[in-house]
Amino acid sequence: VKFNVLNDHVCTRDRLVFLLIKPNLATKYASRKVEFVPTDPDCFRLSKPLSLITKMIAEGKEDDGDLLYSNYMDKYLDRPVDPLFDICLADFVAKFGFINKKIKRSRVQTWSFKTLNFTIYKRKRSVVIRYPHFDINHDEEKYFHNLMRLFFTYS
Repeated sequence: VKFNVLNDHVCTRDRLVFLLIKPNLATKYASRKVEFVPTDPDCFRLSKPLSLITKMIAEGKEDDGDLLYSNYMDKYLDRPVDPLFDICLADFVAKFGFINKKIKRSRVQTWSFKTLNFTIYKRKRSVVIRYPHFDINHDEEKYFHNLMRLFFTYS
């Protein structure tokens, strides 16, 4: 059975039911946040936009060498010296969030990084982390490197 919908647009019964109840379905939202943690030694880093780089040069800040955004590995290696942060990279990303230093959080305790312009706050609910999975039979070195980066504590 086919139905005419909105100016003779033909669709099936199942599609029509989906279109009618779609606004009531929360199909795009998940209950948990998911973060991807790149652990590959050759992982890419994003550069800042050209407009921001030219603004930095105009202000005389080109000596900073800050042309790339910091990734999770940079933040993990720059974490504060505190027994609370003696954890592996996977737990660090899952349990802590990162915001700009200019943003103040009054209800949550925050910690500053050693050199980066971010603050750390403890998440109310841990996030699910995703990371690259390598096959031990095909690429043994990357497989173990990935596990060591994620689940061993280092500084």
